[in-house]
Amino acid sequence: MLALTEAVPSGGRTSLVPVSRLPLVLLVLAVVPACRPTRAEPNAAAEPPATTIATAATPDAGAAAAGIVSETVGTVTLVRVDPARYALRLLNAKSEGHPRPAPTWAREFGLLAVVNASMYEPSGQSVGLMINGAHVNQSHDVPKMGGYFAFAARHSALPPVAAFGRDCPGFDLPRLRADYAVVFQNYRLLDCEGHPLPWKESRVFSAAAIGLDRDGWIVFAHTRAPYAMTEFAKLIAAPELRLAQMFYVEGGPEASLYVEAGGTRVRGIGDYETSFFRREPNEEFWELPNVLGVAAR
Repeated sequence: MLALTEAVPSGGRTSLVPVSRLPLVLLVLAVVPACRPTRAEPNAAAEPPATTIATAATPDAGAAAAGIVSETVGTVTLVRVDPARYALRLLNAKSEGHPRPAPTWAREFGLLAVVNASMYEPSGQSVGLMINGAHVNQSHDVPKMGGYFAFAARHSALPPVAAFGRDCPGFDLPRLRADYAVVFQNYRLLDCEGHPLPWKESRVFSAAAIGLDRDGWIVFAHTRAPYAMTEFAKLIAAPELRLAQMFYVEGGPEASLYVEAGGTRVRGIGDYETSFFRREPNEEFWELPNVLGVAAR
């Protein structure tokens, strides 16, 4: 989905969660279906059309020994990554030649997992602030977007990955940019305490999201089934999922999650979006200008 200027969550805060160094795990976990995401008024539940779930997670009983565990339940897939064992990479078409579908980004850059990094303008530029080391994709802090994801710490004493909310105690954007080489901005789904944020948006659509869980693992999420974002936020805020920070990064057919790591194989392909009409379901990954990837250290 291109830039969504009206999709603004209301209220709530997001806090910094330091990342602990734990044994690697890519955990794929899917949750229950609901209506499709859009920028929705808190309780605006549009009835989604029937849809085929294209998100596929293939578990391997032997993968746990290799440090990869997968599980799929319902329609929301979560991929958890331990930053002590894996490194993140932010890749931009403007510095890498051209947009690519998620599987192509993975193949060409040796990545184990790829997800959308942010919504984007027709030019491919990120809607929100996006600093990728020396490459500045988008230099402006967008007031309506309150979530910040950062990695590539400049000092060894800092956690390798951090997630912040603009309104949370201790947030300081200049300090964040000084501490981390990669900083980019998105809309929030959860507040400072991990509770769901209401969205002023009534449409429903497939969605991709990124964040951190309460153990400090990086989390990628994807649902092909359509949800209003208020309902999607409620879903991923379930206490048993233990998610601390989650940021919406894309919706509709562009929402992508690709994983090929040991025994874990995920193909998350976005589909339905309110007011986005076509005769056949989308069954292919779309080209993306900005992606977040996982690579072995």
